[in-house]
Amino acid sequence: MRIETLLIVGLVLALVNTTPPVKGATAEPRDVAYRIILERPQNQLATFEVVFPDVPPGDFVIHMPTWRPGRYVMLDPAGTVRRFDAFDAQGNTLQWRKSRRSSWTLSINETTDVTVRYELFANDINVRTRHVNDTHGFFSGSGVFLYSELHRDHGCTVALDIPPGWEVASGLSQVDGDSRLLRAASYDILVDSPIETGDFRRLEFNVQGVPHEITLWGDAPLGGLVTEQRLKDDFAAITEYQAKLFGEIPYDRYVFIIHSGEGLRGGTEHWNSTVMQTNSRSFLERDRYASFLGLTSHEMFHTWNVKRLRPAGLVPYDYQDENLTSLLWVAEGTTTYYDDLTLVRMGLISVAEYLAILRNSIAGYRANPGRHLQTLSASSTDAWTRFGNAGSDGANSTVSFYRKGMLVSLLLDMQIRERTGDAASLDDLMRDLYERHPLHSGGFTVKDFGEAVDRVGGGPAAPFFEAYIDGLESLPLEAVLERCGLKLELNPPEDPEPWIGLRLNGNTVRSARADGPAFRAGLIEADELIAIDGRRLAAGGLTDALARHEIGEPVEVSFFRRGMLRTLPVRVSQDPAAGLTLEKVAEPTTSQRAAFEAWVGQPWDDLPDIEDKD
Repeated sequence: MRIETLLIVGLVLALVNTTPPVKGATAEPRDVAYRIILERPQNQLATFEVVFPDVPPGDFVIHMPTWRPGRYVMLDPAGTVRRFDAFDAQGNTLQWRKSRRSSWTLSINETTDVTVRYELFANDINVRTRHVNDTHGFFSGSGVFLYSELHRDHGCTVALDIPPGWEVASGLSQVDGDSRLLRAASYDILVDSPIETGDFRRLEFNVQGVPHEITLWGDAPLGGLVTEQRLKDDFAAITEYQAKLFGEIPYDRYVFIIHSGEGLRGGTEHWNSTVMQTNSRSFLERDRYASFLGLTSHEMFHTWNVKRLRPAGLVPYDYQDENLTSLLWVAEGTTTYYDDLTLVRMGLISVAEYLAILRNSIAGYRANPGRHLQTLSASSTDAWTRFGNAGSDGANSTVSFYRKGMLVSLLLDMQIRERTGDAASLDDLMRDLYERHPLHSGGFTVKDFGEAVDRVGGGPAAPFFEAYIDGLESLPLEAVLERCGLKLELNPPEDPEPWIGLRLNGNTVRSARADGPAFRAGLIEADELIAIDGRRLAAGGLTDALARHEIGEPVEVSFFRRGMLRTLPVRVSQDPAAGLTLEKVAEPTTSQRAAFEAWVGQPWDDLPDIEDKD
């Protein structure tokens, strides 16, 4: 290790550990000091240093997390550690060995500060862990920072050695106003506070006197459909509404980190920030912008539901193993329920747009044969092994705790409203849980959730859980939506599109739906379709080829399977889930109108299209 590096690290430690000890009192634990060095960002390489203070003699074990909060699947960021060196306080090399896939064990002879220096290849932008190039560096703590259980509750500082002119954005606090020296109260907060640095645009606004900022990296063409002011106003409206729902803003500052570019999508919630990724067309097209606002609403809602109100199985995080809970459907599904519901209640989308979104969610759920096999609680528990790695059998054997969790949350909301005469709702249930189960209490359990349902008037909860969460009973959505004056019906189209139940990548089978004729005939993943009834199949031309045939007519499908030519008879059909409609009834009763308005927060007769704002 270079002498100058040790001197710099020592200066950082001196800056953040200057509080003098009180005579007769136990000294405060010293901060763990991290440093990010971007000497070769153009090669997507980042160097990290960490100083663990006062390490006692013996085996000292340090880890890299194996997953990141918000994504319930193993990622193993330690797999791209390129170099690893360790030193004592005098700069002497320490012996170490790899003791687990993401753990290193160091041999310590006497109490000393331990410095570890390692290099990472940082190109995982799509999973939102770390990404470096010549324009920016993005670092999610669980994807880059080593830790030890001995120091997990210590404060942490992060010094940034970045190219001149690069800015810094993070939910972490600055030390003495220096944006390149940040601090977290613990490793858990560090992990939950991503850092964006580079060339980006920054916007600022306040909600209830609390500062918020938006940072945009990449191609984010503001100024036409979406101006800077509109983006700030819409983000503020979402934040304001959800803060009122839960009764407080639980942070002193919030940062929206946005990555905009081709192929980018999705988001991740954090302690007082979020990372959202989107295509630049989200700022140019009305439908895509509404979808982006839905993502914003989803991640913002997580500030309360998951970051602070958390299932017991996720408290505290175990960064080395799966964190099992049967309540991911609340963490993610209930949040999904509120993302677009927030938008319609705030007037950011029209009621017609909201009903179209709801219809699509129901149709997608009913087009998933796995809903007959996997319960919602099992979907939550199996997230680590099945949801993130479902493969071609996923749709046939699993159900999404996001989508079904959203619909079960709708069902529960309607049940509470009906039993209390709209005096209470799921809003009250979420606020009750939030107030009674703060994070430091260890999270909430299934029992806690059921008791909350009973308390707000939606119980008894046990039959609901038995039927729709732990059981496989069909969701009675038609009945509950009818109470609000909505008619949910399956009306098969008069001229249905021919269908055999395949998802293709080009002409190669990605999956076959269990309720489709191709599955029954025996077509499987990786079969390469080449002809229908002896006619060569153009790339992406399956629908056109099937359109030559009547519904119910058999066709001969020719394909290659592992290099061998095969032919199977398949009967052309129509998608049994196609034709689902969700519409307002023509003549609602007074109670239906009242129930509808209490639910969506908009008048029954007011269905304006939300025009593009200036």
